Amino acid sequence: SLTAETNLFGSANGILQLPLKTPNGRFNLKVFAGKQELHSTYIRVEEYKRPTFKVTFETNKETYKLLDTAVFIGHAESFAGVPIAQANVRYKIELYGQSRNYSHHNFLDSVTQTDQQGKFQLRVPLNDSSMLQENNFSLRYTAEVTSPSGEMQSANERYFYAKTPWNIDII
Repeated sequence: SLTAETNLFGSANGILQLPLKTPNGRFNLKVFAGKQELHSTYIRVEEYKRPTFKVTFETNKETYKLLDTAVFIGHAESFAGVPIAQANVRYKIELYGQSRNYSHHNFLDSVTQTDQQGKFQLRVPLNDSSMLQENNFSLRYTAEVTSPSGEMQSANERYFYAKTPWNIDII
């Protein structure tokens, strides 16, 4: 419990300390004026753990055509440079159509694993009917890597596709 008074702007501040032996989780904070509840909100209290590894994607150097299979290569490694081998990778590919009828949908949601060098590949077939009817589209790919110790880190990138060899936006 904390008692506070508002300032001229109607705001109040204070420090509320949870008991030390209280487990992490969700807490409800309530604001009262007398016996009348004015507002209620939930907060989450979690233990902070410093990340031990990172997930990155190689810069894509390929130009793909429709009906190709795009390959995006990712890496999971510790901050000391040690590969995170045999880690589970859950990935999602989202398609953003950029024609007259802007569209967005989840295209692929799957899993793979890192190899001994901490690498993984996301293979995306560019032959879906939703891609074939677009002149321009982008793919947003996201990978969530869970290490053998249970830690999870993620990364995402985009790939832009256009049927024409160049695309100029004039603003």
